[in-house]
Amino acid sequence: RQMCIRDRFVADGLALGAGIPLFRAGNSDFNTTQIGFTPFLRYYIGTSNVRPFLNVSGGFINTSVSGRGFVGNNRESSTSGLFSGGAGLAFILNRNASFD
Repeated sequence: RQMCIRDRFVADGLALGAGIPLFRAGNSDFNTTQIGFTPFLRYYIGTSNVRPFLNVSGGFINTSVSGRGFVGNNRESSTSGLFSGGAGLAFILNRNASFD
């Protein structure tokens, strides 16, 4: 799951924003949590209500793993760089909102 915390058009069809990737999974013996910060740049193509877009983002993500069977304090944590790119479709709802 990723939440978009804010985006802003900086030129025609070009939006700048940031996201917070968040993941949590586990059971009674094992837990994994990831949280990060990923600024993004998105370019919307065309002027219709359904527009293709190109997207690039980069940032960092922290991963924490805990549970039975680990040495020491039963917890491991690391921070990694994160880079992604892609394409998709945006359904323009109004001047200030879209469903991407």
